[in-house]
Amino acid sequence: MEIGAVRDKIEFVLGRDPRIRIQQLIPTSRVKRVIEISFEEAQRLGHNYVGTEHLLLGLLIERESTAAHVLEDLGVTLDKVRAEIERLLVSGGEEPTPRVQYSHGDRVLVHDAEAPYRLWEGRVTEVSPTGCEIWVAGRKASVTAELRYIHPVPMRSTRDCPFCAG
Repeated sequence: MEIGAVRDKIEFVLGRDPRIRIQQLIPTSRVKRVIEISFEEAQRLGHNYVGTEHLLLGLLIERESTAAHVLEDLGVTLDKVRAEIERLLVSGGEEPTPRVQYSHGDRVLVHDAEAPYRLWEGRVTEVSPTGCEIWVAGRKASVTAELRYIHPVPMRSTRDCPFCAG
């Protein structure tokens, strides 16, 4: 399925308002329910992380959201998604993506240095060959992290991240 077709369908259903910013969106009880279902699906699959595959399953199981209706209109079904996830897991998933190179000012997600290794959004302030210094709003000091514990925004697969995977 082409991403353009999905975007067109979403714009058709919701309209396009360039004034809407992601910071203005407020999680609804339906969003919270999708996240709960995603956690349950991750556990059901024996995973100790919640990835995009689990969120997609959560959307399809919850069924009432605009996203679920758009996916359904495009022919995406729960059974097809489950089969594709299982196929990817058995085959080892997608080809590994090349290591992302970061630049000053890039938005990133970085793990806490200590358990439970939460993700924080920040901006790269300094880059070295082994890591980055990242400014995180609300923190007294910048966070220094190895490149393997930093995720680009938008976030990609986290299967190679020891904190996301386990």
